[in-house]
Formats: sequence, C-alpha cells, structure tokens
Amino acid sequence: MTTLKSLYLDGANGLNKKLADAFDLGRRFILPQYEDVVLEDAVDISITSPMFTIANSGSNAAILAGYTVKYFDDGAQAELTVASPVVAGSTFDTTDAPAAALTAKSLRYSSPRPTSYTTLLQGLQAAAAAGKSVFSVSVTTMDNPTYLRLNGNYLKAYFAGIYYALDQEGIFNTYEVTLSLDTSDTATTKVVFNFTFTYS
Repeated sequence: MTTLKSLYLDGANGLNKKLADAFDLGRRFILPQYEDVVLEDAVDISITSPMFTIANSGSNAAILAGYTVKYFDDGAQAELTVASPVVAGSTFDTTDAPAAALTAKSLRYSSPRPTSYTTLLQGLQAAAAAGKSVFSVSVTTMDNPTYLRLNGNYLKAYFAGIYYALDQEGIFNTYEVTLSLDTSDTATTKVVFNFTFTYS
C-alpha cells in the first residue's frame, strides 16, 4: 500500500532509508519476511491439476525449505509446506485442492516465522503455565547490534517495527508490553519484552 511515509522514502537515501530498514528488521523479528506473495510467471501449466510445477524463476524471492505455498481456486485453498528448497521443475501435488486449470495468480507463498518468534512464544507459554501476568522474556537479536547499541533513532525505529508486529499478534504496546535493550553482555545483544497482562 502506498503511504505518505513510503512516498517520502521513495525519494530518500542515507539515514532515512536506514531507519526504514530498521523498522522492517524489527517487524521481521516477529512476523514472517514474506506473507502471501503472489507467484508471478512461476507456474508450468503443462502439468494439469492435481499436479503443478513451480519454476521458481519469476517470483519475487526464492522459495526455500519451510515456506508455505497456497493454492487458490474459486475461493478454496490448500496449503502445501515445502520440504526442501524449490528448484526449477519442482512438482507439487494438489490432490486436496479443487481440480481446475492453474494460473500464476492462483498461487501464493509465505516464509516461516523467525526463530526469535519461537523463543518469544516459548517464554509466553512458560509464563502462562506458571500463572505469571507480569514477566519479561529476553530474545537475542543479530539485527545490526552495533547500531542498536547506539540507543538512538535506529533503535527507536527497530522497536517501532517490533511493536507493529506485536500489534498484529494482538499484543499492544505501552500497556501490555514495553521493550528494552539488554547490552550487559558485550558479545550478545538481547531485546527484552516486558509484559503486563493485568487489569490494574
């Protein structure tokens, strides 16, 4: 979607672009890098349903192990998890999907969640099992820690991206979660999620 911010960034470079990148890195700390991206010019329709071949050449990014491919046909869909890296000629069985002619726009792909999401989820589950409503979860980040440790606008943009992602997960900033950066270890940088799930 075109926004005022995106229109500004289209003509920006240097620091402003770096801050936009920091926001995106923060977003991808929780959310998948790619979500429901249309596969364009990537389907060989010589093999008809229930089989199709992904050429993996015209898509926006290479489909890798763990990615999910969705097959759409008249509103119905079936998800197929990629077990190994997709190369030209990789064939998928859509037996569970309605049989029909395939088109490029009937396929979309999504990348898996990052490991940082899994670590955060495990922390939330452990706190829930222990009956905790106020707790913290620390997750190591490798996203340009040198810039993050400067404690400036780059860190603010990175945190803004994480807050955006948490909002998509139904966890809202300022009253349910706040973020801080743990730099006590010179070799490891961690994002600290401080949760408060109470009514008072």
